[in-house]
Amino acid sequence: MNLARTTGLAGLGLLVALGAQAETLNSKGARLAPVKVPIAAANVGKTVELGGDVPTASHVMASMPDGRSLQRTNQGYWLPWDGTPASLIDNGFQPTGGLLTFKVLKEDLTQRFLPVTVTVAYRAGGQLKFGVFDVVPE
Repeated sequence: MNLARTTGLAGLGLLVALGAQAETLNSKGARLAPVKVPIAAANVGKTVELGGDVPTASHVMASMPDGRSLQRTNQGYWLPWDGTPASLIDNGFQPTGGLLTFKVLKEDLTQRFLPVTVTVAYRAGGQLKFGVFDVVPE
């Protein structure tokens, strides 16, 4: 992942497989389908169905193969994350038509070890609902 500033990722974008069945998150953690990418031009996003939830915050975290935990800022940079829900940064993603799309990354991953394990989450009704998926090469 492209490290920007001290430890962040830059240039994040979106990949949404239109027509694909949306997955759901839950408070115990859902296992989501992996995202296969061309590593030289990875474009990763994840759309989830809200099932009536009204998110008050959205979050994206990544567990790197070297053991680092990172979280995405609302500007698309990646910063170290201490693993506590209280320190999560709100990415500000807004729902549309009962779906919430998370922008994860858009960059060249040829100099990175894969898989990267990504967690997407939102807060709704006093709960943190989340799901985990891997970013893997095509």
